[in-house]
Formats: sequence, structure tokens, C-alpha cells
Amino acid sequence: MKNIRIEIEINKKLNVTELQLPECWDEVPSEVYPQLCSLYLKTAEQMSIFDKTVRAFILLTLPHYETIKSLTGEELYDLLPLVDWVFNKLDLSKNPLGIIRVAGLEFHGPEAEMENLRFAEWCVADTHFINYSRSANINDLEMLAACIYRPVGVGSDYLITSPTYRGDIREKFNDQLLPIRKKLMSTLDPALLHGIYLFFASSKHKIIGLYQEFFPPPKQTSQSTPVDDHSFSWFDIYDDLRGDPKFGGPDKLEDEFLHTVLASIERSKKTMKDLKSKYKI
Repeated sequence: MKNIRIEIEINKKLNVTELQLPECWDEVPSEVYPQLCSLYLKTAEQMSIFDKTVRAFILLTLPHYETIKSLTGEELYDLLPLVDWVFNKLDLSKNPLGIIRVAGLEFHGPEAEMENLRFAEWCVADTHFINYSRSANINDLEMLAACIYRPVGVGSDYLITSPTYRGDIREKFNDQLLPIRKKLMSTLDPALLHGIYLFFASSKHKIIGLYQEFFPPPKQTSQSTPVDDHSFSWFDIYDDLRGDPKFGGPDKLEDEFLHTVLASIERSKKTMKDLKSKYKI
């Protein structure tokens, strides 16, 4: 948090306001986070970057709104660079929406950096994440939320203190429940769905950085060179892996941690890369 002192003279009386301004996404108050996410996702056609920055500053200083609205245009303009990080550094390391409440029920979301996501739910969730990124169709946001938010599972396997704890308090992913869960998620405030989307986006960015053999950086292209389509189907990858004895068949593969699967593929790709380099294949 950054400490800010604002001095305003009104009727020859000096009014001093001291406030703390978040300096990263992890410091954003939970009650402000969803609205800030909706603001982040506004397109240039919907709102200029200047207007977005002003509104972000107001959101992050909301308890001191009376002071902020008393600032002159020049005084406010000088403070705006303090919130540039909102739009150029999406760096969430924790889930601000760990629990959401829908129709009187509690749904739990992924842990920090999606450490507890399983491979099957990732394949479905990331497909809807990509679809929303391309089309902005709210149905894909609702499906994304339905994939990764689930009630607490029943039994000792879902108790953190149990010796049989499976590493996740959420019930097992079941794609057959998605249509029902999507209907529930459709009742959420769109700002909450935007918050879920941005957490997924931030976590995915970190995952891509961790497994650079699996997610190679895009090739540089000139204006005259068509951009390569790096899109692929997770279901094709699932199909390739389900026969691999290393993963123990489809059922075990689906319930394997995402990071375990990606780390295994990453090691295989690195080994193959080293062999090709060594033998000049």
C-alpha cells in the first residue's frame, strides 16, 4: 500500500486527508475487486483509457470520495499514474473470490495460481475462457464459473485434517452438472463473473510462464507475415494423453492435478529437445 497525504485549503482552513492506495491487484479490497475487474474489461469503444483510469482511482479511494471530488483537474491528473498498474500489471497471486454465494449455497473457487485445478476441469474451463476472450459472450463466462466453482465435497477426502484428504475441498468435477450449475451462475452480478475471469487470466499467464516448452512464446511476425494461429484443442491433448500409461488411463488423467500433467509434459519436451540437439536430429 502507498501512503498518500492530500492537503486541501477550504475557506482558509487546511483539510488534511491521509489514505492508503493499493499498489497491486492483491491489495485491492474484496468489495471493490469485482467493479475494478468490470472497469478493466471495458473496451476502447466503451470507455477511453483516461476515463477508465479516473474511475479506477475513485474506486480505490472510495472511502475518501468527498476529498477526491474536491481536487482540481490538475491535482487529480498528477495522481492518476499511481493506478497505472491496474491496466498494465495483472498479477493476482491469490483468489479474491475464494467463496461465492449463489441461491443460498456456497461455491468454492480455485486456490492461488489454480494449484488445486484438475486436468479435466481445466480443459473445459480454459475452452470457455478462450471463447469469452474472442466473443465476449456472457454464456462462456457463466460456464467458466460453473466449471471451477463447486460446493464442498462430502466425506473425509474433502477434510483438510483427514489423512485421505485429496488436496481440494471442492467436490469432484462432473461435466454432467454444468448445465444446472450454469443456470445458477447466470444469476450472479456480471461484475463477479468478470472477477472470476480476471483471476483465471492472471493465473493462466503465470502457468504459461512456468511451462514454456509446452507454451512456447509466439513467433515475431512482420506486417506482411500472417500471424500464426496458436490455438489448439485441449480435448485433442486429452485424447493424446489418455492412452499414456504414465497417467493411468482416462479416469486418473481427468482427476490429476493440472500442474502435475503440465510438469510431466514439460519434462518430456525438454528431454526430447535435448536429445535432438545432442544428436543433431
